[in-house]
Amino acid sequence: MMKKIFLLVLVFIFVVSVSVAQEVSDPQKQDLDVPDNVKISLDALLKTRTSNQVFNMEFLNDFYFALQSASQKVYASILFSTSLDDDALELKKMADEKYNLALEKYHKFVEQKKKEIEEENKRIKIANEGKQKSKQSPLKTWEQSPAPEKKERSHFHNLYLRVVKDGNTIQKFKSPVPYDNKKSEYFSFGLILEPGKYDILINVNRFDNSQDGTLLIELNVPQLTLMDLVKPLKNIENSAPIFYREMKTATSVEKRFTVLKNQYQVGQQIFEPVVGKEIVFKATDTPILTFFVRGAAKMQNNQPQWDITPRIEIKQGKKKIIIFKTDLLRAPYFFQKLEFKRGDKLLPAGDYTLHVELNDNNYKGKKGKIEVPFKISG
Repeated sequence: MMKKIFLLVLVFIFVVSVSVAQEVSDPQKQDLDVPDNVKISLDALLKTRTSNQVFNMEFLNDFYFALQSASQKVYASILFSTSLDDDALELKKMADEKYNLALEKYHKFVEQKKKEIEEENKRIKIANEGKQKSKQSPLKTWEQSPAPEKKERSHFHNLYLRVVKDGNTIQKFKSPVPYDNKKSEYFSFGLILEPGKYDILINVNRFDNSQDGTLLIELNVPQLTLMDLVKPLKNIENSAPIFYREMKTATSVEKRFTVLKNQYQVGQQIFEPVVGKEIVFKATDTPILTFFVRGAAKMQNNQPQWDITPRIEIKQGKKKIIIFKTDLLRAPYFFQKLEFKRGDKLLPAGDYTLHVELNDNNYKGKKGKIEVPFKISG
C-alpha cells in the first residue's frame, strides 16, 4: 500500500507553499528552559525505546506534503492521542483549590487587619480625650492590598520534542498543549524533514513538572517531488482513504512549532480528519472522502493529464444501498462529500462498506479498487 500522501490541489499545483515552515530551534543550544525531569525522561526514551506509559500516549497517523520551495524536503503532519482531559481537570481543580485557599487566607488577613486597626483607633481615641487637637495622636490608616487574581490557564501541559536521526538530535521544539472544555480526540504537530528515517521523541509534561509521559515514533519520511507524483505506473495506486469532518481556511499561518487539538494544519489549510481504529459515523454526518491516486498520469505536451472515472457505492453485505454521482477525475486528488441517505431517509444503524472503483480512461483496463468498512451508530 502506498504511503499516506495527501496534497493540497489547486489547479494542478500539487505542492505546498514554503509558508508552512516553522522556526527551527538550534539543537546545539542549551536546553535552559527544559525541566530536569523532561531531560531525564527523553534520554531514557532514546536509550530504552520504550514509553513510560504515562498519559496513555499513542501514535495515530502521519500525512506528507511536497514543499514548493524546498524540493528536497517534506512537510510531515503527525497525529497522536494522549489521555490529558482528566489530568487537566485534576490540575485545574488543584489550581482552583489553591486559589480558593489563597483567597480565604487573604480575606482572613484583611478581616484581622481591619479589626486590629479598629481596636488600635479605639485606644487612640480614648487616649486623645481631653487633649488639644494639635496634641492628639492621628488615627491609624491602612491601605488594603488587592485580592489575589484568578488567572485561567490556557494549558496545563507542555510538549517537548526531539527529532533524532542516526542517533543525533537535529531538531528540538517546545509548545503548550492546548486546553479547552471540549473532549480531545487527538493532537497534531508539523515538521519539515528530508526524506529518511527518524526517531521522534515526545514528552508531555505537567506545567508544574510533577509528572510527564513519553512516546517514541519511528518515522519514515518518503521521497516526495512533483516527478514522483506524476510518474506513470503499471497499476493505479492509492493512498489510504481518509474521511474529514471539515476542511477550512485559517486566517493566518503559524510559523512557530505549534501543537493543535482535534485538527492539523498545512499552510492556511485546516483539516479535521476522522480518527480511530474503527470508522463510525452518525447518519446525519456528511464526511468528505479523500485519497490520492498515483500511476494514472499521461504526459501530453510535458503536462500530466488524468482521466479517471470513479464509481462509489455503499453496500451492506452484497446489497447495494447507495450509488453516488461522481464527476470525471482530472487530478490525482480525489475529493467527495458523502451523505448517508437512501432517497429521503437516513441510513439505519449498522455495518456498511464503502466501495470505490477507479477506471483509467487514459490506459484502458487499468483499474483501482478501494473498500472501507464503517459503521452507522444508533
